[in-house]
Amino acid sequence: FKSAQKLAVELSEQHVFTIEDAEAVFNRSEAAMKGARKILRHLGMRRNPTMDEIDLYQKWTEQWGFEPDAVVGACGETTKGSPNFAYLDKVLEGIRSRNSGERITRGQVGQQLKDDHSETARIREVLGELGISMSNVGAGVRSVYREMESACGHEVVALAAREVARSRRAHTLDNVSALL
Repeated sequence: FKSAQKLAVELSEQHVFTIEDAEAVFNRSEAAMKGARKILRHLGMRRNPTMDEIDLYQKWTEQWGFEPDAVVGACGETTKGSPNFAYLDKVLEGIRSRNSGERITRGQVGQQLKDDHSETARIREVLGELGISMSNVGAGVRSVYREMESACGHEVVALAAREVARSRRAHTLDNVSALL
């Protein structure tokens, strides 16, 4: 009775008062449960999803416009760390912020991830010229690099980094930017 009462309160809060509305909510919840379970399996976990994980899955597919296959396609990106829904949420958030389409397909996710990997390799090349080793390229470094690359192109940015490395100046991206 306690769980039924809790469910009744939740349905009331969602303004669900008819049988048809309740069926729609349950069908949506069932689809989200199956989708979240599929994500867990891709992440190597054999358990039922938590309510928070189901809520994240609904956010990705309903609010953010990711197709279910696109979410599955992004799971491969979680192999760089501990695979979990929070990590996948950050991956999808990054893709969403750079995508202007209404629905985000698996192909778009794959292309975005490929572009990100390519950009990361170019950034690491520039940092390597400066003698800076970074295992994780953060948003601030990406932003500075993107600004320089859009103005001059990668080859010129790399050349400027080599020049800064040869000079007596500090080996920083700020000095590369100032040189450019």
